[in-house]
Order: sequence, then C-alpha cells, then structure tokens
Amino acid sequence: MRIILSIVQFVFVLSNSFSQGGVNVKSIPVDSINENYLNKEVKIDLLNTKKKSNDSLVIKNGFWTSYTEVLIDNKIVDVIEYNGRGTDYWYYDKAYVELHNYQNNVVFRVHKCVIKEINEDSIKFQWTIKPYNQKEAVNKTNIKLEDVCIPKSLISGFLIRK
Repeated sequence: MRIILSIVQFVFVLSNSFSQGGVNVKSIPVDSINENYLNKEVKIDLLNTKKKSNDSLVIKNGFWTSYTEVLIDNKIVDVIEYNGRGTDYWYYDKAYVELHNYQNNVVFRVHKCVIKEINEDSIKFQWTIKPYNQKEAVNKTNIKLEDVCIPKSLISGFLIRK
C-alpha cells in the first residue's frame, strides 16, 4: 500500500511540474477579470481585429500574430501580438506585443503590462515600452504609458503567473 501511495504522489508531483509547459501560469478570460487582478502584471491576449489574411491568425517569423488598433495618447496605434505556435503556456516568456506607429519609424515592445483599472466595457493598463529593432532593444530607455485603455471587446483574455 505504501508503494502505491508513493507512486501516486510521485505521478501527481510530476504531472504538476510538466503541466502548462513547466510554467506556473493561469489563463483568465476577459469576462472573469476582477478587482483581485488590479496592479498585477499580465500578458494580454488580444483579438485579431485587423486580419492580414483569410485566417484569424497569421504566422510571422514562427509566431502566431494578432493585429488590432488601440487608442494611445489620443492616437490610433497598430498593435501586433506575437504568440508561440501551440499552447500559450509553453510560450509565456516568448510572447510579446509591439506598437508599430506610436512614433514614426520606431517599433516599441510592451515590456510590462499592469492592470490599473477595470470598467464595465474597458480595462486600463500601465504599459512599460522599449524601442526595438528586428530582434533586440535599441537602447535601455523605458517609456511608461500610464493610461492605456483597451475595450474589453478587443481582449480575449490574460495570462498571469500564479
């Protein structure tokens, strides 16, 4: 009996360590977000509202991409979300969001996304962004965008570390 219990305990511990890619990440649908998530850092999962092909998602550089537009600093900005191919949990650390026309001729990546306010039809975030070239940060300057308000209709959900 002791051997069976040891085996069951070992399998349970092993299955938890391999679930979700070994990353302790929780997926939260947008309609389940509440005040418990205020001031928490999240990875945002945007809906693909500006289709670049007939598919709902487009593969670019080995990533699934979602395209949408967000109003930032009174300007409509093209936002592209890059996720790994497969279950999002496996690609938590590789996923990123880019802003393509926030400033002329500069691409910014969202380095940090924190939920600041939850309203009935929108969520307000604080984003820390960095200018990027093809693969790396151009410089170490961070820019904080305090009031990035995104309609819930553009958000599928969130990934958050447990």
